Amino acid sequence: MSTLGVPGGNSFSALCEKALQRRREEASRILLDEIKRGNVHFVPQDVDPVVEMILRYGRAVEQGTARRNLRALAALIVDLKQRDALHAEEFHRWAGVLSDLTRDELFAVALGYRISIEEPQHDPNEKFWPRFEAEMKAQGIVAGEIAAVSSALARFGLLLPKSAWGGIVYVPSPRLRELGFLAQMEPMGVS
Repeated sequence: MSTLGVPGGNSFSALCEKALQRRREEASRILLDEIKRGNVHFVPQDVDPVVEMILRYGRAVEQGTARRNLRALAALIVDLKQRDALHAEEFHRWAGVLSDLTRDELFAVALGYRISIEEPQHDPNEKFWPRFEAEMKAQGIVAGEIAAVSSALARFGLLLPKSAWGGIVYVPSPRLRELGFLAQMEPMGVS
C-alpha cells in the first residue's frame, strides 16, 4: 500500500503483517493442541506425508480458513495417524471439503454424522431427516437455510437428496459417515 502512495500505507501494512503472524501462530497452536489431545507420536517414516499435510494445512491458513475448519483439518491428521493410515492422498481428499465448509455446514456434517450412527438405517427417510431438521431448527437455523445447507452438503456428496411426499429430504451418504469418523466430529452450537 505504501508503494501506491496510500496515506498511512506503511502503518497499515505493518498491522496486517502482525495480524497474519498472529493467525499463523494460532493455527500452529490449533494443530499442536489436536496432536496433544490425540496423543499421537510421529516416527521418521511419517515425515513425507506429514510435510505434505502441513503444507496443505498452511495453505488453508493463508487462505483465511476459519479456526473451526482448521481444527477439523488438524483432527483429520491426528485421526489418520491413530488409524495408521497416514497418507497425504487421504488427507487431500478431505482437506478441500473441510476448508470450504461454512459454520452451519460444519455443524450439519457433525450433526448428520451423529444422527446417522445413532439412528437405525432401516428407513433413513423416516428416521434421519425429521431429527436432522428438528435439531437444526433448535440451533436457530430456519427451514430455508436448512435446505440450502443440505443442498451444499449434497454438492460434496455428504448428504443425498431423496424424493419424498411433498418435497425433498436428505439422507446421509457413506462419505458423510467416513468424514465424520475421520475428523472425530462432534456437533458444535452455531450461535
